[in-house]
Formats: sequence, C-alpha cells, structure tokens
Amino acid sequence: MASNNSSTPGPKIQLNLDTLTREQVRGVPKPKPEPFAISIEGRPLVFIDPIEIDAPVLMRMEETPERFFRAALSTEDADWFLNDVFFEPGKMPGWRLSAIMQGYQDYYGLDAQGNARGSRR
Repeated sequence: MASNNSSTPGPKIQLNLDTLTREQVRGVPKPKPEPFAISIEGRPLVFIDPIEIDAPVLMRMEETPERFFRAALSTEDADWFLNDVFFEPGKMPGWRLSAIMQGYQDYYGLDAQGNARGSRR
C-alpha cells in the first residue's frame, strides 16, 4: 500500500476552489439584496440568482422554458408553476413568458444569452 506521505512536493496550487468565495472572483456581480420574485395567481415565485446555479445546469437552462424554470425555481415552485400554470391552456401567453424572462435577465444584468453584461462567453 502506497503511503500518502511522499517526500516529493506536489504541484504549486494557484487556485484553490475548496476555499474560494464568490467575492474573490473578479468580474462576478455582487449578490442582490433580494432575489428576483414574481407573483402569479396570488402565489410568489422566488428565482435563484443565476450565478449560484450549477454550471452544467446553467449552460442548458435556456434550451427550453421548462429547463429555465426547473433551474431557476425551487423544485416545489417549478412543479406547481409548470403543471398548474405553464402547461395549462390560456394561462401563459407569450407576452407573460417574455415578461418573466426579460425581468429575470434585467434584474441580474444578463444579456440575451444569459451572460453577465460585459462578460465574454
């Protein structure tokens, strides 16, 4: 069995993701004091800050509206919204969907591709 105590030094670490915080990353926007929230059918829906969404999920969330809502809302809120509102005929015309998407992007300073304004993809 090999020993973990080796006399050969390991590589010099320039970036330790185990101790890194959001505030230490240059160009990452500061957290908003309040999350983006909407009200529909009298129920508040609170959206997750996109910078806090796991990268693989974030990269795919704009493929379909359903993926967006599953990524940006809690599981309970996404299930309710999708089943009781979004997929119910007559409850989610395109202008309402546009208002939600535009509001989310504007609130968090995102461009149409979901990048922070001024960032490069």
